[in-house]
Amino acid sequence: MRSSLFYFLLPCLWICFSCSPYPQEVRHALKLARSNAPELEKVLEYYRTKDEQKYKAACFLISNMPYHGSRKEIILSSLHDSYFATTDSLFQLYFGEMSAAQIKKKKFRIPDSIRNMLAARYTRIPLPAYTEGKKDIECITSDFLIDNIESAFDAWHHSPLLQDMTFEEFKESVLPYRTTDEPLLYKKSELKEKFYRIINKEGMTDIRIPIERYKMYILKQQRISYYTKRKENLGIYDLFLPGTMRNCHSQVTWTSNIFRACGIPVCYEFTPQWPDRENRHFWNASPDSSGIYIPYSAPANNLGEDWDNHLKLAGKVYRKTFAVHKDTPYFQRAAEEEIPEMLSSPTLQDETSRYHQTITLELPFHVRTENRMAYLSFVTRNGLTPVAWGKIDKARHKAVFHQVPLSMTFVLSYYEDDDLKAAGEPFRLTASGKPDETDYQEFKIDSTKHVDMHLLRKYPLKNHLLQLHENLKGACILASSSLQGPQDTIAVLSETPRPDWQAISIDAQRNYRYLSIRSRNRQPLHLAEIQLYGFSEGTVPASSPSTLPLIDVYADTLYQNVIDDDIETFVNTPTVHLRLKHSARIKEIRFIPRNSNNAVNEGDTYALYYFRNGEWMIFETQKADNNFVDFRNVPAGGLYLLKNINSGKEELPFTYSKQEQHWIFDASSIR
Repeated sequence: MRSSLFYFLLPCLWICFSCSPYPQEVRHALKLARSNAPELEKVLEYYRTKDEQKYKAACFLISNMPYHGSRKEIILSSLHDSYFATTDSLFQLYFGEMSAAQIKKKKFRIPDSIRNMLAARYTRIPLPAYTEGKKDIECITSDFLIDNIESAFDAWHHSPLLQDMTFEEFKESVLPYRTTDEPLLYKKSELKEKFYRIINKEGMTDIRIPIERYKMYILKQQRISYYTKRKENLGIYDLFLPGTMRNCHSQVTWTSNIFRACGIPVCYEFTPQWPDRENRHFWNASPDSSGIYIPYSAPANNLGEDWDNHLKLAGKVYRKTFAVHKDTPYFQRAAEEEIPEMLSSPTLQDETSRYHQTITLELPFHVRTENRMAYLSFVTRNGLTPVAWGKIDKARHKAVFHQVPLSMTFVLSYYEDDDLKAAGEPFRLTASGKPDETDYQEFKIDSTKHVDMHLLRKYPLKNHLLQLHENLKGACILASSSLQGPQDTIAVLSETPRPDWQAISIDAQRNYRYLSIRSRNRQPLHLAEIQLYGFSEGTVPASSPSTLPLIDVYADTLYQNVIDDDIETFVNTPTVHLRLKHSARIKEIRFIPRNSNNAVNEGDTYALYYFRNGEWMIFETQKADNNFVDFRNVPAGGLYLLKNINSGKEELPFTYSKQEQHWIFDASSIR
């Protein structure tokens, strides 16, 4: 009897399930929600017959919810809210009635006594409590989700920045309740209550204005809490304390949540690896008045402000969306196939073509593997770093990649178990000058040919440092016998200095005790080291300039970095003041501008490597007897790496031809 009843009810249950009013993806999500399914169904039923568009928004969020969650949850003390309410009051007191432009120009005048008091107060706040994060599908409540949908639609209907936005764009740029894996500390309406009054003060018709106000608010908050030290993660309050700029992921995540709550459309984008640096980077992107998404790094920059000197040099670029994308390795891989962490999310959308000239690339792939995915990897000092995925076409023995940027060096690679292996030689694609054609250049070690190398650097000169060196052009070097003066101008830097050690001959006719270097335009000098040579009172002049004695020099703490014998430290003041131990006749001044200590240093030991079979092979190690190193009979044709064994960690691979180093990433080729 029970068996007959079961077989009678089974078709009925199947009919009821198949006739569910919800889309298939939503039904799948509800199944994964388990005991939390009734909470999500409340949201669906709340909108299903009430508002078709909001119902579609609810379906969008719930169907993608299984792929989202918090890495960890944070429980803050009420004293944290109280502390930051105080810093907000101070901001309002000092800057509340000003425009963003006025705030930017106003000198910071909050007394140190107040900032020290805040720092002491912070030390008495209990540390946050942390618990393991949960999957959204298992814990999001109906109240939270309805609040998010209502707040997002209210912004869509009333924010001047969203009036022409399509529903599809709205779903990604405004609607999401989270950006990455952050803890869900606040509802959308609560974020709006906290920030809208601040960023809306000058209106919302031009997107750059509220972003500028947000920038000024966050930066001034950090100045107010300048002496407040913390190591713990505070969620959204990380933005308000010094050190925000060191965690661009957190900065971009919380900025996205705040902007969406206030009616500013925004997306989260990142590069998994710079082509010339050993790290990754995250930033925001928002549409300008023409609807084009422009990158920026708030609170440091506004739309497009860091493009020329920063973001245009990114490698592959991805957007972290709320919706999943079926072309990602998450869905395309074979069972048990390894995926690199930075490319493992199911919500990645390739945006590289917005940043670079790109092509679709097919490469021969003859490796016998069960894998379905291949990768393009950058060659770094530590080996291979995968930055782009492609699908292996086993029938054609090809690996197919989309949106591959030109002027960058890659290695075709794949996973064998948990190890990333090279499936080819390093190569670079460049524009050929002909429409739809590119030049392919491969870098392969040829053991039958050899080359002698004369190497000056292990990493290329940095453009932003070269620009800072411009401030030294026109600087005056002043000397005096007494602290009160008068001062004599003993030298003027008529040219922009080189980025290495250099000397200025001084034709001093008398002794001096004090020396000053002053920029021509009150801009910071960015000096790394200064050395004075000549004759103290009572000494006998040397017979040649090469035997000039070093003059003992002192400096106040502010200028100590220019005489600490460390070229990696520097001063960035408009003037530098030095005091000689004894009066002396100065004959030569040697100095080096701010730099990254990436040139070859006399006395340091260097190792030369060449790239073969997917890894760095050491060729030879030697000590530098000058500001260069020479290596003989090096296998020709490949990629090379020069490492300083004594110090530093910046090295960039290079090729060698025509007796010169050529770095694998040339920033001048990026437009």
